[in-house]
Amino acid sequence: MKKVKILFIATCILALSSCKKDFLDLNVNPNFPLLVPSNTLLPAALFKTASYIVHPSMSNPCLWMGYMGFSPNYAVAEDSRNYVLINATGQNVFRDLFQNAYDYNKMSNFAQAENNRGLNGIGIVMKCMLMQYLVDVYNNVPYSQAFLETANQTPGYDDAKTIYEKIYDELGVAIAKLQAALPEDFPDKNKDLVFGSSGSPANMWIKFANTVRLRILLRQSGVASRAAYIAGKIATDFPNGLASFLQAGETAKINPGYTNSENQQNPYWSTFGYSTSGAVNNPSLVAGQYAVNFYVGQSDLRAFYMYKPVANGSFFNSFFNGNEMGQQGPTTPGFSGLVNAGSATSSNNPDPYRAVSDAQIILSDFESLFLQSEAVQRGWFGGSAQALYNSAVLQSFTLGFGAGNAATYVSFLTPTADNNWALATDKIKLIITQKWAALNTINLFEGWTEYRRTGWPAVPLSSSP
Repeated sequence: MKKVKILFIATCILALSSCKKDFLDLNVNPNFPLLVPSNTLLPAALFKTASYIVHPSMSNPCLWMGYMGFSPNYAVAEDSRNYVLINATGQNVFRDLFQNAYDYNKMSNFAQAENNRGLNGIGIVMKCMLMQYLVDVYNNVPYSQAFLETANQTPGYDDAKTIYEKIYDELGVAIAKLQAALPEDFPDKNKDLVFGSSGSPANMWIKFANTVRLRILLRQSGVASRAAYIAGKIATDFPNGLASFLQAGETAKINPGYTNSENQQNPYWSTFGYSTSGAVNNPSLVAGQYAVNFYVGQSDLRAFYMYKPVANGSFFNSFFNGNEMGQQGPTTPGFSGLVNAGSATSSNNPDPYRAVSDAQIILSDFESLFLQSEAVQRGWFGGSAQALYNSAVLQSFTLGFGAGNAATYVSFLTPTADNNWALATDKIKLIITQKWAALNTINLFEGWTEYRRTGWPAVPLSSSP
């Protein structure tokens, strides 16, 4: 396999408050300081993570997963519609996730030098989460040699299974550091943009880490040779059972102050929504036919959160239209947009279901609940898989419509085997299908990765001949 040279960019530039005698020393590179306060690196790294969860280069998997379609007003990307993978496919995701992982690795190293176990643990957790995404997308990637900087600029590739095992173990190390950390080891909400205002950042970061570990184990659940490995981890690593994981209302999300200003919009909005002047930012993509039909066919009001109605119609006084994967499609009556800004395109859509100032989710409470539901259904934990599933669906609706409306809107669902526990003969299929529906526009990695793991939902292949 071709070696990839990874160039990592410095995370921050230090301001010099006074001249030092070595300021003009040509042997000192001010752009690569040997040590900086670790907490100064965290907010910038988290800000980038928020952007990468909805990375624009993940639009290809979104097309393949039925979330998106091609606009009739632009030439169809033939490589995308025909599943043609070339050397450059997804290279921006590769670069950006590695650079972001490097940020956390550097922060963790600085925190260790400061004996700050809290920030050390946070850095390890976030690096491991990004490495999981890299393995999920690319399989074998550099890891053991990936963060050596100038000592090795052409790192070798590690086996994917080995990386999974290493990052799982590193998450355990991070949890131990977080448990031993002092209260002052955790930065305030201005630096810890995820759990800094939670009142219990150590506990929340531990739950976050455990949820990522559960996701790693579930990724391997279909591999018979991993059964003993998984059973051993379940038996020893989660003494608090399901309470080890993020619960309802405990979503990991980032909002550094998103607003409708240049480079300050919510990242999904800025990529697939609207510019500060109101122009469509990504007009070559529209709503996917499969997803639109899924929501409309079940009277699922999450369609309003995911897509913009085309006009008035029979679906709660609205009309949604998605384009099939592989075709350019007709220009009339038009296709639903990827962000519903709440303009009154239908009589039942006067309110903005999405805002430019919304927080960006890193790991949602409903994803955690779907993971827990699957784990219980597989017999890994005691409890009610059905109750966890129902809670996950409710929290998914809560995100878009608020706690006051969520239960009512869930009750509007037309019961089918794709949304109702009693009607579903395959409970795992139900969980994965609803996870796919819930994570649309929220996380551009999970639906595609879970589809490759399970084959659900049964999205159609490209209609391109």
